[in-house]
Amino acid sequence: MLSLIGGAASGVGMFVLNIVVARSTSPSGFADFAFFLALSQVWFILTVAGLELAAPRLLARHPAEQHGEAVGSILALASVLALVACLVAAIAADPLAGLTKSSRALVVMAAAFGIATGWRAIGERMTAAVGRVGAVAAVKSVEASIIVTGALAAALLVGGPSWSVFAGLVVVAAFLAVGAYLALVRHRTGPWRTTAHTRRQLVSFARYAAPTTVFAVAIVYIDKFAMRIGGTDLQYAQYSAYFSGSVLLAAQAVFVLQSVVLPATVRAASGAQVRHQIFRLLPLLAVGLPVLYMCSGWTVLKVLGPNYHYLLAEGVLFACWATLYTINILGMTACVGRSSRAMRRESLVLVARVLLAAGALGGLIAADRISITSVVLVMVTLELCETANVVTMMRRYLV
Repeated sequence: MLSLIGGAASGVGMFVLNIVVARSTSPSGFADFAFFLALSQVWFILTVAGLELAAPRLLARHPAEQHGEAVGSILALASVLALVACLVAAIAADPLAGLTKSSRALVVMAAAFGIATGWRAIGERMTAAVGRVGAVAAVKSVEASIIVTGALAAALLVGGPSWSVFAGLVVVAAFLAVGAYLALVRHRTGPWRTTAHTRRQLVSFARYAAPTTVFAVAIVYIDKFAMRIGGTDLQYAQYSAYFSGSVLLAAQAVFVLQSVVLPATVRAASGAQVRHQIFRLLPLLAVGLPVLYMCSGWTVLKVLGPNYHYLLAEGVLFACWATLYTINILGMTACVGRSSRAMRRESLVLVARVLLAAGALGGLIAADRISITSVVLVMVTLELCETANVVTMMRRYLV
């Protein structure tokens, strides 16, 4: 419950920030800010490389008196990855800016935010692993408050702040959260130190977690890179607005569903019972979710401001995408909860989906056929393929 409260605070904070950015900047400024958030995920992947999943596992393998040794090894490896990420940012800033119609400042700030969020994710997992779940929720809530208060103050005092003002705000808030998590971990562990043995254990855990992190993040953001390269600023701003109104809401709903479904699946007497319950829910979800996402999309775009319209055709496509995404994650979570083989299979499927998406979206860019409709049709098609995969997994693993 504490984790859900903290997650909800973060979600609300970022949503309010998007409202302020959309209403106080031009569509071009909103497009730059939205791409800044998307591009930061490249450096997030470089910084965590599976550590956010491996860190709590390493801590769980060590008794409390050895947590200082585990934390020291985690931070040592995270520091090396952060240095690599900084080097990549220095080398790739200008070429990446040219490819994505961006500025060098946008790329550099995205790198800073990606590195900060990577360290924040690692610190958050370590803080929870040493028993400070309530503190994690508190830090998330305070961070969201800083972002919202700072954004509103900037909009009122500056008048028409650029996207970079808001980007700088979230970067500072993320680094403050990192400092808070490290202080909490330091308070609950002995002196930090690193050993070759714990580093080898950590690398062993991370190398299995890294592909899941990389491809799970890539499938969420690959469409935004395609739109940025092939579309206009206005298209990208509109696409980001649609995404916030339906698919982003679906992602938040999925976090809640996973928190409920996963423990219930693990506790269930049999996987077949879970499968039957999900199949009974499908008609209700297939009818109710599209209506929910259509209404939420229309509402969010009205809140974002008059620069963002809501076409029925595009709204329906985004609602279909969000519905399929929600149902697929629901079924996949149940499968993973009952079988580790399902997790390995889903990792391979994620790789295939990223490659297919890259090929299809790259073809649209090369043919100069990029549009909101064409990109979303590609993503809906991939979700339909994932639906077939999830149904097969449920029949095989929920037994």
